[in-house]
Amino acid sequence: MTIKPMPDGGLFGTLPSPEVQPDVVLTNWSVTRISSGADHWDVLLGRCTESNIGRLSTPLMEFNAANAVAITRSGREYLLSGPPGTDEDALYVYEKQFGHVPHDRKDVTEEYWLQIQDAVKKRES
Repeated sequence: MTIKPMPDGGLFGTLPSPEVQPDVVLTNWSVTRISSGADHWDVLLGRCTESNIGRLSTPLMEFNAANAVAITRSGREYLLSGPPGTDEDALYVYEKQFGHVPHDRKDVTEEYWLQIQDAVKKRES
């Protein structure tokens, strides 16, 4: 696994705000459901094509399967490019962010991927 430093030189440098970078294209993307008690949040993990670094999103607020676009709590739009996958750098960021916090996690990528595939089939028919 290769961990790429942030542009400011740190591993966990400041990412551009949603105002500066309102949309991100993710490859090797996946969706993880984080649960704590009765609450749960879905977050994206993947590789940002612009910066070529692993990313972890804030919780998803909206999902448009027809366009494969997710909007997060921060307001940023993530375009899910290609089939889902695994990005080791994004997993590393996830572990650093949530590894010390007691929670349950579940990979729900397939739920989102099936929605995208269904939307594509409807568009093509």
